[in-house]
Amino acid sequence: LGRIQNDAIETQLFFAEAGSVFPEALHGLWWMDQRGVSLKDGPYPSDPEYTQVCLGAAEENLISFGEASWDNETRCASGVRQYSGGPLSGHWTWFDESGNGESKPWSSGADWILKYEFCFSSDDFDQIDVRTKITNDALGEITLPTFATMVRTSWGWDRVTTIPDAPAKLTEFLKTASIDSGLADWVQAKFGPGYGDFAASGFACHYPLRQVVDGTGKRTDAYSEYLAYVNMQTECEEASFECPRNRGRGTQLVGRLALPR
Repeated sequence: LGRIQNDAIETQLFFAEAGSVFPEALHGLWWMDQRGVSLKDGPYPSDPEYTQVCLGAAEENLISFGEASWDNETRCASGVRQYSGGPLSGHWTWFDESGNGESKPWSSGADWILKYEFCFSSDDFDQIDVRTKITNDALGEITLPTFATMVRTSWGWDRVTTIPDAPAKLTEFLKTASIDSGLADWVQAKFGPGYGDFAASGFACHYPLRQVVDGTGKRTDAYSEYLAYVNMQTECEEASFECPRNRGRGTQLVGRLALPR
């Protein structure tokens, strides 16, 4: 894990730039507002019906496509890695939960070669299927069933996880894929029964994905809310939806390729 300054992200992370091969809808740096804090003072004026749904949040902050690859034929941004990245940037950022460069959520998945494809499913480039791929030594690369999507909005992206479909799809997938028990247990814990009561809730989970830096490197109107959130030092012993565990003191962590210790 590398460390970056919360208020210097446009200079410390690569991002898809204006004029690049990437669609404009993926340009810049994006805040995964899983707790819906940008809605705390009321709905977005341009979308008053939108709400964040589900009381679950990971200790993740930013995602970028600066180290991804783009395929015009498949309309996919691929190679986006949750737990790792190149030595100079990285794709995904995390709270420092201890103040010493540690993140339990990152550590829980760091040994898995997990990456994502963000594939546009509409000709208007306003809907994305998020495909999850895991590399296993015995079976090679495995693509999990798709139950995460993104829908373009006036204020960014609505990130949707269709919870009722996830456990059923994964159960069938694990039966037919002959996955070894260790990987099967991890997949089930992360994407299936780990959602607990939400699996039977009858609805999808939603959270806003807000652009905080645009494709020219300019900060957007959402930047100040992002910065207030990631700079908020907390004292909770365990992370929860109400309380992120943040001891970063103005910094956050990013998965990066590094020399072995």
